[in-house]
Amino acid sequence: MIADAIQSTRDAVARGAGAGAAAARAHVPAGPRFGRLSRFFGRMGMARTTGLLTLGAVVIAEAMHMALAAVRGVTINRGMTIEIAIVATGVALPFIIYAQHVIRKLGGARRAEMMVAQRLALALGEAEQANRSKSDFLANMSHELRTPLNAVIGFSEVIRDQHFGAVANPRYVEYAGDINDSAQHLLSIIDDVLDLSRIQAGHASAQVASEFAVADVLAASARMIRPLVERERLSLTVADCPRTLRLLAPERLVRQALLNVMGNAAKFTPAGGRIAVGVALRDGGCELTVADTGVGMSPAQIVTAMEPFGRVENPLSARHPGTGLGLPLARAMIELQGGTLHIESEPARGTTVFLRFPAARVLHAVFDPPAT
Repeated sequence: MIADAIQSTRDAVARGAGAGAAAARAHVPAGPRFGRLSRFFGRMGMARTTGLLTLGAVVIAEAMHMALAAVRGVTINRGMTIEIAIVATGVALPFIIYAQHVIRKLGGARRAEMMVAQRLALALGEAEQANRSKSDFLANMSHELRTPLNAVIGFSEVIRDQHFGAVANPRYVEYAGDINDSAQHLLSIIDDVLDLSRIQAGHASAQVASEFAVADVLAASARMIRPLVERERLSLTVADCPRTLRLLAPERLVRQALLNVMGNAAKFTPAGGRIAVGVALRDGGCELTVADTGVGMSPAQIVTAMEPFGRVENPLSARHPGTGLGLPLARAMIELQGGTLHIESEPARGTTVFLRFPAARVLHAVFDPPAT
């Protein structure tokens, strides 16, 4: 089944290449249509064209000289005619040669430009089709991989929890737990890849926005991340948030983005460190912050961490293998709501991640007055 999906994707990419070529031929305009005179000069060659144009300049100069002489009543002799011809040739010839050289170079540049435009159009068509094929491939692989993974997860849970009776050798129970953990990890990676692919393809924007309390998302995220925090021996504090602060957005995406950031903070903060989640209003918008006392990052490492599949090497990265999709996926989810994700960090000093939502997403943003 997986082989069939891969083969269908290859066929789609091949069809896309043909479609891209057709699009390039359809959209790239034809070359400029020169007039008869231009085509005539082009067939003559540079030397003949130069001679003809120079002769034309001499004839025009002689005609103008004769006209001026007639107006002034001056008699033109043979010597004057020869002098005018020599002067006209000397003045016009360098300009004609230079102009032809420039025109020919411009013509070559124009042809090269047309070829580049055609190749770009072809490459664009192929890239668009390849992107669609990638999305189709991921959708097919999602089904093909999820089905056996769900079976692995389900059966390993049965063995691990000994639903049908005790297992004679306890090591089998331990192995079943390892199988279940690995399958769950692989399933989470598949989900991350698919989520990022859907967002990049614009499909995630179809998720319905709903009104929800920011306090509920903060509390739910803290509950979900607390086992990891306790396992890493960290402290987690979440700022009080009034229930009057509400957002209009797909709640699942907001919660997932916050969980990704909090999970990164927990993974890359040494034991005994602290994680603080805050909330504030900024220029009418809502700002969530996740600050940690972890290993931190340099500016170059921040750029790497924000790239899909980017992995920043640090003393704790070996303990927490991953795909490098957490932060890029969180940023994509926030930007989908018109917000921004910003990171401030310094090596050995910790990291603060700012998740900012625009004012258009904030509802009933009135903080409760402090108790007296």
